[in-house]
This record gives sequence, structure tokens and C-alpha cells, in this order.
Amino acid sequence: MPRLLLIPSHIGCWLDITPHSIHWIKRLRVLLTINPKQLEREMRDTFKIDCSRKQLIQVPQNENQVWLDEMLETVKREDMGLVASAGTCCVADPGHRLVSHLRSSGIEIIPLPGPSALTTLLSVSGVGFSPNNVEGFYFCFYNGESAGLMRALEQNEYIVILSKYGSVKRFPALIRFLIDKGFGARNISVFFDLTRFSNVWPYANKVLEKTCEQWEATFESINWNIVGEICFLVHPHKSLEVLTVGRSS
Repeated sequence: MPRLLLIPSHIGCWLDITPHSIHWIKRLRVLLTINPKQLEREMRDTFKIDCSRKQLIQVPQNENQVWLDEMLETVKREDMGLVASAGTCCVADPGHRLVSHLRSSGIEIIPLPGPSALTTLLSVSGVGFSPNNVEGFYFCFYNGESAGLMRALEQNEYIVILSKYGSVKRFPALIRFLIDKGFGARNISVFFDLTRFSNVWPYANKVLEKTCEQWEATFESINWNIVGEICFLVHPHKSLEVLTVGRSS
């Protein structure tokens, strides 16, 4: 039976990519990814993989039925791999359309385990996400639109926010939005450059917690020019736990 393998990548440090992922990247000839040039560069320079006989195909950001049908015909001839640009496949990239289309056509989908920005954030949050003390949490992307975020805020649960593009630049607008909607007293934990190394990224793996109002007042105290990526954890009105990792005053 033809197969599509979902191959996770690293989320900052290339050492985090699993041997299982490397095995299939070496073995498969046809590899799909959002950024073929980046993947080719990493295969060649970092992992010393011969790319001369490989076919690297770009995954379109928008829905493209012609491309999906072409990939269906390709996978019928040989197994293919969908390589994540970062972390786990189809969480923050358009690969989900391909998975849905191929599965509905009888193609076997094999997901490989690997790094995930979401679970990495939860592990360092200091919040015990278990049925005993947290009923649940919401997970959403923030790209400047507010409808989905408002629905989550109204539930008064923990909210994990991963920004799809330019999270550092969007942070002030996010804070102002929360304050304007009456959530200025809620605490936000900001996670800086997770999994990276502090000799290159000075704020790497720091976790700072402040209210929205405090963040707005002290935003300029951080040198954002040396911050690569951030993500957020919005706490309920009455926080069930207190973060101890990198807590700020």
C-alpha cells in the first residue's frame, strides 16, 4: 500500500531532530516541505545527506486541488515524506490538506513522533496540566484576528498562543487587545526562544510572567532585537498555579 510519512523536524536546535526522522529523510526519494531550499541546505550541510537523486517539492500555502491530485498520483508510484518546517507536521503548516486528501483516497498515513512547540511550552510552564488541577486548556494561533481568541478568553481557562508570523512584532497589539477587552489583570507567561542556546540567543528558555497591564508598562525593558521567537500562556483570572521558572516581579 502506498504511504505518506509525516516527518517532524527540530524547533530551533538541529540536534533535536530524531534519528527516526533522519532515517526516513535519507531513505525516501520524494520529500514535500514548505521550504525546499532550506531542507536541501540542512540535508547537505548539517546532516551530510546526498540530495542529488532526491525530488524536493514545495507544499503550497493555499488550497490547490491540482497540486493535491498530482501528489496523489505521485504517492501511488512510491512512498513520500512530508517534512515539517519546524516541529510536528500539519500543526502550523498547510500539510493537513494533503493528509486529508490522501487518506480519503486510501493512502496510508504514518506519523512519526518528534519535537513539538506546544508540548515543549507546557513542560516548562510550571503548571501541572493534569485532571487534578487543570480541567483543560485552549490552543490557538494569533495572527491579528480576534474571534477565536475571544471565544477562548470567555471560558476562563489557560490559553496557549502560538503566533504564526512575527510574534515579537505582534506582542504589543495582543496585549493592547486584551486590555481593551477587559482582560488587563490576567497574567501572561511569555516563553522566549525555547530550545535555543543562550550563547547565541540571550533570552533563550526564559519564562516571564506579568499581567497584561504590567507587560504594556514594561515592554521597552526587554531588548526585543535579540529575541527570535516568543509564545504565550494566558492564565485564568485566578491562576491555579504560580510559575516559578524565570518569574519576574
